[in-house]
Amino acid sequence: MSTTIPELVKELAEKRAALRRASLVAENSRIAFDAAHNAELQVLADYDEAEREAHNDMMTAELALRQLVTAYYEAIPGDSAERNNKKPFAGVTIAVGETVTVKYEGPKALDYCREHDLWLMVDTKKFEAAAVAGVVKADWLTIEREPKVTIRIDNDLSAVLKEATP
Repeated sequence: MSTTIPELVKELAEKRAALRRASLVAENSRIAFDAAHNAELQVLADYDEAEREAHNDMMTAELALRQLVTAYYEAIPGDSAERNNKKPFAGVTIAVGETVTVKYEGPKALDYCREHDLWLMVDTKKFEAAAVAGVVKADWLTIEREPKVTIRIDNDLSAVLKEATP
């Protein structure tokens, strides 16, 4: 390595020139690679686009199926045996449950717990479970039950495709 300022200036100039040459070679190599492989790169881009389109088409079809199955289920009378059919179509499962919401005034719930020697503070999990079970009854307490329908679509629908193929 150089030890004088003029020698260091000369060395830096040589290094910068070497960097410019290397950058030029690298850029020319990129241009040549792109030119030689442009067709292959376009094919890969086309495959990516086809995959995106196929995914979007699949998601659209799945959403349409979920909406139609939900409408089908909601159209069945509540007392009909068909409403209990968990697999009404090949590849589709309907799970029925409910969402329970317990609404109450916190201070009144705390007073209730203290009066009934349940807890010194409101253990919301236990309190709500007791309310749902009917143990806690009060005019300031409401329990809302909302039906919840879950539509599951099998990941592997190959059997459905085999059935549909003549």
